[in-house]
Amino acid sequence: MNIPIVFGILIELLNSKQVKSSYLAEKFKVSTRTVFRYVNVLAEAGIPICSQTGKNGGISIIPDYKLDAMYFTKKEMKDLVSAIEILKIDKPDFANYEVLTAKLNATANCSTACNILESDKIVVDGGAWGDLKKYRSKANVIEQAINKSESVTIEYHDRGNSVSVREIEPYLFLLKNSVWYVYAYCRLKQSFKTFKLSRITKIAPNDTPYEKRSFPQNKPWTLGSDSNEPTVELILNCSHKVRYDIEEWLGIESVTVENDKCTARAEIKENAELIGKLLSFGNEISVVSPKRIKDKIYDVCKSIIASYK
Repeated sequence: MNIPIVFGILIELLNSKQVKSSYLAEKFKVSTRTVFRYVNVLAEAGIPICSQTGKNGGISIIPDYKLDAMYFTKKEMKDLVSAIEILKIDKPDFANYEVLTAKLNATANCSTACNILESDKIVVDGGAWGDLKKYRSKANVIEQAINKSESVTIEYHDRGNSVSVREIEPYLFLLKNSVWYVYAYCRLKQSFKTFKLSRITKIAPNDTPYEKRSFPQNKPWTLGSDSNEPTVELILNCSHKVRYDIEEWLGIESVTVENDKCTARAEIKENAELIGKLLSFGNEISVVSPKRIKDKIYDVCKSIIASYK
């Protein structure tokens, strides 16, 4: 894979509303097949890319998307500055040289309280960024291990209160439903696993390098990934007070407003987390269907009321 071309395609997409694959192929002297392969690489890296077929189709990035400075490590920022300086030598009339280098240097040297993870090995999977400060020491050890491709040993408490000591090869951080995970290859289970940072009680670097492994096809941040949980068509009535929260949860296309009435309809996994999520909205929503979900919520509410008597 040619990283400079991947980066060049990203810049083209950021600077244009829509780009033809044939244009990118001609510009970077590659085949259209290669263009689409590199576009898929960007999509897997978390760039929200849209592709439309037809006469007026093309490749684009969703409107208002901005590339976060944390997408680059400090070293990569400084490498960009060096590249611009080389370009300045080749093209003395290069416009905006001073402005670009000043901005990149400022970003590379930035060290704010919220910029806890300086690595580019971060995947964001919905939800708010959350508070990683209480995990700072664990996150720092893992981040350094990711940057050096070295394994770490962790003591992990799972939800069943089982404690195990594992040697893992960390690859990236994952934020899912406001919970931080580390995605790693577990040598004990001999497979890729996600580990909650909050359930890691002890961690120690091993200073032992590992060879990069290929990710499995089904990754935890991929839609319809490695879960066998059944899905259900959920229909809700919701108040305008929580309408936008429902849109962010289920997707804006899942919510319709008609005659001042908000209705949400979505195919969603049916599990214990779903019941908890629905209860978190209190009386601002009501489940229309399926009936078994309504019954579960009713039973939980009865149990809650009974515990306060």
